Amino acid sequence: MLCLGSKVLVSGLDNPWSLLWGPDSYLWLTERTGKSIKRINPKTDEVYTAGTIDEVFTDVSVHKGLLGLALSPKFGQGDDTLYVYYTYKDGETLYGKIVKFNYAKDKITGGTIVIDKFPAGNDHNAERLVFSTDGRQIFIATDKAGNGRDLQGLPTNEMKNPGAILMFTYREP
Repeated sequence: MLCLGSKVLVSGLDNPWSLLWGPDSYLWLTERTGKSIKRINPKTDEVYTAGTIDEVFTDVSVHKGLLGLALSPKFGQGDDTLYVYYTYKDGETLYGKIVKFNYAKDKITGGTIVIDKFPAGNDHNAERLVFSTDGRQIFIATDKAGNGRDLQGLPTNEMKNPGAILMFTYREP
């Protein structure tokens, strides 16, 4: 269930994870286990599916699936791109990646890999994405990936190294 103040906007979502206001005055969210990016019109309570990413891997763990979401700082001003972080499997190995999608005509299209093969684990893949105020970098809030290593591959101690904030500057290939 998603509430705005005391008003229920939407129920029946499939484990919503990242939630943000878009410059289009819609709420945007990822459904962790639903593998979908949704848009919600808070005035009418209508829910639109912008896209589903089949490659997303999820299971009973609460920290796998379609996780982080960030809209381009110029979204709605000629750069209607969005970035998502999700977990996926390559053989038996679990990884995470950030992928850039285009948004047009109420759907996501394309899919350019920005960063691939983040170490992922059985738990605590809690990645969030946010742009810097100047729009030049994306910050990634990570967790310890539940496998004894953080996203930089460094050994973790459950109490001493709970995660990191990573920053990267993305340039078109």
